Amino acid sequence: MGAITAEEGVGTSLTEKRDAFLCQAIVAPESEFDAIYDAGMADYLSSGGQAIIDERAEKLAAMGE
Repeated sequence: MGAITAEEGVGTSLTEKRDAFLCQAIVAPESEFDAIYDAGMADYLSSGGQAIIDERAEKLAAMGE
């Protein structure tokens, strides 16, 4: 697949961000899970996660052509 250029400079921090919000959601009371997960995912995506997902999808699609 090759390097994902969108990860450059943000890959490690996004991994830590993802791990942190997932841990918070898992240990949260059931009634708070959705709010914590949704807020964490929105922050992850807006911090560069969406660009990484888009680039990976583009490269995977190109491999299938």
